[in-house]
Amino acid sequence: MPTFKITMTPQGGDEPQVRLFNARNMRSMEFIAPHLYSDCTIIQIEEEPDIFDKQVISATLACGRTVHLLGFRFHLTYSNLIEGEPDKYWNESILSELEQKYRENYMPTHIRRPSEDSIQYGLPVFYGEAEWACYRGMSAAEKSSELRVIWFMDSIDPGLTVMAMLLQSLEGLDWEKYAQRYDPGDL
Repeated sequence: MPTFKITMTPQGGDEPQVRLFNARNMRSMEFIAPHLYSDCTIIQIEEEPDIFDKQVISATLACGRTVHLLGFRFHLTYSNLIEGEPDKYWNESILSELEQKYRENYMPTHIRRPSEDSIQYGLPVFYGEAEWACYRGMSAAEKSSELRVIWFMDSIDPGLTVMAMLLQSLEGLDWEKYAQRYDPGDL
């Protein structure tokens, strides 16, 4: 049920007061407020944004689904390489470690594997890890879904915004195939 912020002035008072109230819709709130606060002059009634509207970073997928960022990290791909040059064996072991790290995690993980040439000769310098959630059901019976995406980047261009980098994780992503559905009420 939406929350409304009511700004009003008590009779004989000059300091505005604010009250929060839940109502079915704006029309109901506009009808109810003067009766609830009959000793006040209503200045303004505004609908407060819900938690989903307050998300800092959101994106719309090609399928039309809106996803919200839960968290992100960027890593150096070869941060554990002490000396020598990476080869196919080393590169495959990095990918295996990533798969193993998230295999039994609470959130499903999709690793966007780099090209075979990259695996053979040298992985991209960076990889990103972004956790996304969709708060709208994938079907009428399901309420939410989530997915961690790991993707590789050849460089981090100083002119590239964080949002642009995060959107790379979603390019061509099949949310229905990789995301896990859950009911927040079960948490």
